[in-house]
Amino acid sequence: MLDEIFQNIPFPIYIYDADNLKLLEVNDTAAKLYGYSREDFLQMDITELYSPEDIQTLLVLPNDELKKGVFTGPWRQMKQSGETILVEVNRTVISFRNTKAILNVIKEVSGEYQIHRKMQIYKASWEYASDIMIYTDREGFIKNANKHFSKVLGFAELERNLSFLNFIADDERQKISEEIFKPGKKQTVEIESSLKDIDSKLIKSKIISAPIQNYDGEVFGYNLVIKPIPAEVKSKVEKIEKDDSSEFGPAFLSSLFHEILTPLNVIIGFNHELIDSIENPSEEQAESIELIKQNQNSLLEVMNTSAEYVSLLQGNIQLKPQNIAFVDLLNEIEKNTEQTSKIQNVELTYGKISSSLIIEVDPQKLITLLSIFLRFALKIAREKSSIYISAYIWDADNFVIGLKDNRQQITQQFLENIRSIFTSEEALLQQKFDLSKFEVKVLKELTKILSASFQEIVREGVVVEFGLKIPRKFDADKIDETASLADSESHISDLAESQEQPAEVAEEEITIDEEYTIEAETNTEPQTVVSTQAAIESEVNAKVSSITEADSASENTAVIETAKPEPDLSCLSCLYVEDQVDSQILFRVQMKDLKSIEFADSLEKALPLLKRQKFDFVILDINLKGEYNGLDALRVIQQMPAYQDVPIIAVTAYALSGDKDKFLNAGFNGFIAKPLMRDKLTATLSSILN
Repeated sequence: MLDEIFQNIPFPIYIYDADNLKLLEVNDTAAKLYGYSREDFLQMDITELYSPEDIQTLLVLPNDELKKGVFTGPWRQMKQSGETILVEVNRTVISFRNTKAILNVIKEVSGEYQIHRKMQIYKASWEYASDIMIYTDREGFIKNANKHFSKVLGFAELERNLSFLNFIADDERQKISEEIFKPGKKQTVEIESSLKDIDSKLIKSKIISAPIQNYDGEVFGYNLVIKPIPAEVKSKVEKIEKDDSSEFGPAFLSSLFHEILTPLNVIIGFNHELIDSIENPSEEQAESIELIKQNQNSLLEVMNTSAEYVSLLQGNIQLKPQNIAFVDLLNEIEKNTEQTSKIQNVELTYGKISSSLIIEVDPQKLITLLSIFLRFALKIAREKSSIYISAYIWDADNFVIGLKDNRQQITQQFLENIRSIFTSEEALLQQKFDLSKFEVKVLKELTKILSASFQEIVREGVVVEFGLKIPRKFDADKIDETASLADSESHISDLAESQEQPAEVAEEEITIDEEYTIEAETNTEPQTVVSTQAAIESEVNAKVSSITEADSASENTAVIETAKPEPDLSCLSCLYVEDQVDSQILFRVQMKDLKSIEFADSLEKALPLLKRQKFDFVILDINLKGEYNGLDALRVIQQMPAYQDVPIIAVTAYALSGDKDKFLNAGFNGFIAKPLMRDKLTATLSSILN
């Protein structure tokens, strides 16, 4: 029976005499491996199987190796044909036919080591390839990328588990999602698209996607090879001057913003009228009033920044330098940042500001730059903390505006957050800190226009502040008034090259009480909107498109299919993944008849809710906080067995022509343009459920 087991074990096994090394027994698998017949094999001793270089290992055999019975090696052994193979050996001391013997179990590993060598070749090819190489999982989340990724796109270090779609031009994400990451697609795909670098500059590229399949043929990941397409070199570049009378010229844009702001002024005016008519608002009414005021201010902030961005984009820069004391700018900077200070629950506090700081600068450009920078600082700071701002003479030609979040020196976390403003992709900043893409662009462009630079202020080897260094006198020769965002270079100092402060702060200083904080004002009058309108009408000069299409798309989305019965909401539970609190509140008020409603502001927070209970339908906002957008969340949720047949509805703040079809093709069961009102949702649910 033991002989039968010995022969039928699928591993090569042989037994040899421990003293004279003569082979005593062999199974058929071992004889086949080495290419001998059983009879020939038993005429040999063990040394004839080993490469001459490894024979000495037979003479010294550690006792602990025999006791443990582990595989050792690899050892070089010879087949009858003369071919060398690599094996690992498991050795056990036994008594065989009253003789001390050693039983060897053999595992051939030649193939494994060949794979190991190939892997080293592939690894070197991966790391040092001249193309961008990325590996993603089947949902498109990046698991690895080669060095060329960082070199071409400018990211110091890639954050893992970030969707590849985050690096694709916004209007091409849907195409990439369908062509590459569509479930069940197993063909290699070649497609042209545009990647965004760290400055959101688009790089036209050829993308080759090779699906990776597991043992059962199912795709579990993708290898992406990305080849940037060199820009065509033209021998002659013709500059085409845009006429103001063109379809999208300044006159058109001025009229457009006027038409937008006119009804907004009416709406805001009536809102104030309604608010003032409520003498003793309830707690819920007070909360709604506050939300209206906050969103009104946010709207005006976006409109102002958009106008500034459009003006810079067109190169319509008219600088009006004048001599002014820095302290005279503080009042307007306060007004521009007070709402953010209140919402973020972070105080803006003054430190030391030099009274002798007289500068020659365009005050409005500097106020805009500082307001944006301070709003960013308030958003990235810890809640219930303080931001300390100081201003002083740096050297004979420059002054510095310094920021820190601690009286003594800037904290490491706050410093890293500020650094990320200049090193991270704009989309990531928007997701992580709610920083406007427009404001990031305007910040960088105004820094260039004012010949300023951001740098870390170091004293005695320690970073104490993050500073904005600005020339004290206006130099017209350094200003390129025709520059545009499209071809501007970064004028942000290399933050790694921080420097010691070269000069003492001017002796004549005033110290504004460090306990003084900016109190956020909530009184916003309608005439503020009117003045903003006038400013926008005078500054806007840029190309705008697809506005009327957005209107028509929104109207089409709102059509209600009355032929189908309204579902019984009291029987339905809903998960709404939405990162705007006011949108959540509006939804709860509108859909109070639902059996239950749960909210999450990101996919990360939604997953525990999805695992804990089964919802009847899910609503996903396309733009979410965190690393995942609505399309990413859709793919993740659809992989969960409990939600493969549950309706998932997409919502977004605006809709362009064709967006509905794009989202439905991506796998959503329905699409609604915000505001998410009851009639829109019940119509969509009726269409899906019936």
